Amino acid sequence: MVDPYISRKEVNTSYRPKNNLMSPGLQRARLPFRARNAITGLTLAGFVTGVWAYSISAVKQDDFSDIDEEARALAKANSPGTGTGAQTEEKSS
Repeated sequence: MVDPYISRKEVNTSYRPKNNLMSPGLQRARLPFRARNAITGLTLAGFVTGVWAYSISAVKQDDFSDIDEEARALAKANSPGTGTGAQTEEKSS
């Protein structure tokens, strides 16, 4: 009885010749998927670009001027001379 399957080695050599370029058979096999893959790739690239652009524009609109004031207030509240915050709890225990 003859084996109905082709060996993997024979398939690999027919689709990928020794120069590692695509053989005409592999090009024909991939042809029906080329347009769909291109559309999928462009859609993904557009989505990623849109998310990136939205993120950049959202950060540009944010106002970070109050961060320095909050940092000064936290530093003042946690300074050793004021007796507030975690240091008060340590002294009372």
